[in-house]
Amino acid sequence: SVASAHTFVRGRVVAEESDLPLAGALVTARLSARTAATDRFGQFALWLKAVPETLDVRYVGRLPAAVGVGPGEGGGLRIALERPAIPLSAIMITAPAAASDIEMRSVGQWTLPLEVARWVPPAVETDLLRALVLVPAVSFSTPLSARPIVRGYDAGDVGFRIDGFEVINPYHVAQAFSAFAAEGAEQVAVSAAPFGVEQGGALGSVVDVRGRTGRVGSPRGGVNLSLATATGWLGGGRGQWHAFGAGRVAHVPLVASGEDSYAVHDFYFSTALDGESGQRGRLTVFASRDRVLTGDGPGARWNNALVGGRFQVLVSGPLTVEASAWATEFAEDIARVFARGTLIDARNRFGRLGGAVDAALRQPGFVLKLGLSPSVRRIANRIEPSDPRAAFDSVEIAARRGELALYAALSRTVGAADLEIGLRTDVARGQALWQPRLRARLPLSDRVAVSATAGRTARVHHFVADPRPEPETVFFDFWLDASRDGIPVASAQHLAAQLDADVGGLRIRASAFASWARGLVELRPLQDTGRAPTPQFRSGSGRTVGLEVQATTRARENARASLSATYVLSWSERRWGDSGWVPWSLDRRHQARLAGQVRPVRRLVLYGAGSVASGLPVTPVAHVVVVGDPDIRGLERDRWGATATYVYGAENGARGGVTCSVDAGASLEFGGPGRSLFHLGFSVINLTYGRVAAPVPFIPMFSEADGGPPGSDGRVRYKSAFVLPPIPTATLRVEF
Repeated sequence: SVASAHTFVRGRVVAEESDLPLAGALVTARLSARTAATDRFGQFALWLKAVPETLDVRYVGRLPAAVGVGPGEGGGLRIALERPAIPLSAIMITAPAAASDIEMRSVGQWTLPLEVARWVPPAVETDLLRALVLVPAVSFSTPLSARPIVRGYDAGDVGFRIDGFEVINPYHVAQAFSAFAAEGAEQVAVSAAPFGVEQGGALGSVVDVRGRTGRVGSPRGGVNLSLATATGWLGGGRGQWHAFGAGRVAHVPLVASGEDSYAVHDFYFSTALDGESGQRGRLTVFASRDRVLTGDGPGARWNNALVGGRFQVLVSGPLTVEASAWATEFAEDIARVFARGTLIDARNRFGRLGGAVDAALRQPGFVLKLGLSPSVRRIANRIEPSDPRAAFDSVEIAARRGELALYAALSRTVGAADLEIGLRTDVARGQALWQPRLRARLPLSDRVAVSATAGRTARVHHFVADPRPEPETVFFDFWLDASRDGIPVASAQHLAAQLDADVGGLRIRASAFASWARGLVELRPLQDTGRAPTPQFRSGSGRTVGLEVQATTRARENARASLSATYVLSWSERRWGDSGWVPWSLDRRHQARLAGQVRPVRRLVLYGAGSVASGLPVTPVAHVVVVGDPDIRGLERDRWGATATYVYGAENGARGGVTCSVDAGASLEFGGPGRSLFHLGFSVINLTYGRVAAPVPFIPMFSEADGGPPGSDGRVRYKSAFVLPPIPTATLRVEF
């Protein structure tokens, strides 16, 4: 029998083996041709045109499922998805072209479950942020960096979240590793700008790590051991409560003498409360600690902490209301660390305390969302050189201010198209940053759809760091309060269009994007010898345009291999002050990647990845000026005051050579006592010893005419900023 034309269905999608909620799963009603995406509680809601109906459920790295819904069965569905043998397949999951995806923002969105991230060959251990190399919109300055560059914007322009709560500077040593232990995560998601109006405080993109919550029943856990780290995790629950915790420790000597060492401690905890229709509330706790110890005592230390919770205060048919609150703090102290040509001391603090109320009303053909978020932000920077004669001005900033965010979004189906219009306003220090957003999606056939989005992003503070700290162990940052002391407010206008196609055994996504930004702030490069009121910083504009193409194989139940290929063509430029447009220092013109895996036998998986990219821009040396007495032959120049000084040419007027890297690995799975399962892994990154860093000039020998050794010509030479040899990694993961 056919029921009412408007039947409301609510349910949740979970992982079959752990009962963890799967955020971002797509639930499509076949006859009604409507699609909904699950929220971070794994919950979805759909209006069906008729019942009986069949729901098709898909999620990245999981086998699809089909669930029948009969009259009176839509009160609280539970849909469990199984893992395939090869999880890399279908990195992209999009709604069928013929179905409405009124609640989705699929333009510029990617989701990587932990099972997919494991198959990116690691250095030391699996790292969620470095695994984002599988996302075409993300690039890195070198293979040793975990700071994602998203569509021409630095990691300082990226907003980081853990379970939806803001976290600051989530990096470890040399910013080469994320501070979140991978075994504590369920997935990591990337949303390129313009993202949904619910999210703010970022200019270029939002990266959200979603942690695990454990399952009701007997405790399940495990340990992961690598050459330098140890990670443990445990989860379980009883009744309506369940919880999960994970911790990681590392202690690494930095020099052979053992006088210098590096210590890391990470912790993540999450507990959740289930209701009749799914997860009702969740508490998240995250903390990390870094210590760089030297023979003279502490050289640097930084700490990160987050406490956040959210609860669904009302679930009444199509209406939901959710309340949340959070507190986050980042502290950084360094003493006599060499940076930017001198020794510096720094004491930095950045914290935020806030809350939010979010409401959503879902009706046939439209969804209305409203939100309100007050908060208080604290910024404290004190950075000064140890030597008062250094060409580095002291910086001391202290600010505390209230902020208020308001947003509204309306999604509606108009004919065959889905439209969404939204507006976000961030209010701070008496100024309002208006950020409109618009999204549209139109199916062209049953297997092809096009989408477009436009919008503005803005933020009321700046996060400024050295864009390429690796392989330096210690790094430091500046937080600048916009609209104070001549610091501009950063804003950007974004446009993006996307084509999704399901052709044969492939899923294909092609994206074009462009953006224009103003109020960007960065550290003045050492090559720039000009003076300004604040010589450490410079501000200006940016523009980016590009094209991304990604193709992945589809997930199949008995698949033995999978493959993902991406190509990116982009231009990213900056204009500082009255100067003309110059290439951005981290611009990659061409970039191609290939990643795949194969299971030759039941318990063995071989995987690998390779990348080729254009060289990064370089500011060339025009010529060398010899300062001092160059006529005394055979003596050390510095002893007699004769030195070579660079005179630089046009900023970023040249490019380094092509960079390339090939990584490979293998994982062997075997059973142990009881329910335990062992995973033995081995991998090597930069297996081919390819060039991975931009070239830099180094002090040339004086020419023979200027007192150098016979045959020397005094020409400027260039070399890689650092040499990355092949790095092997061995891991043992035990689950019980």
